[in-house]
Amino acid sequence: MDRNPSSDNRIDVRFRHEWHDDDGRWWRGYGDENREFYDDGYMRMREASINDAPVREDESRTFGSRSEEGLDLAIQLLVVPLG
Repeated sequence: MDRNPSSDNRIDVRFRHEWHDDDGRWWRGYGDENREFYDDGYMRMREASINDAPVREDESRTFGSRSEEGLDLAIQLLVVPLG
């Protein structure tokens, strides 16, 4: 595969996170995201494909507290460099 000369400024991210709405229903958001940055570090472009699916608490793939205090622990990211 040929690398784009600007590929050092690009990342692809596959992600999954769980969240709840105002009614207390839990959802799993997952998808792919592509980002490209200027040389000074500011983001130049972001494209994402994100899907949300309802999830029962017993189907959760995120471990840890589901209390308000533990919500910030529920994020898991996998960063895959291009090339």
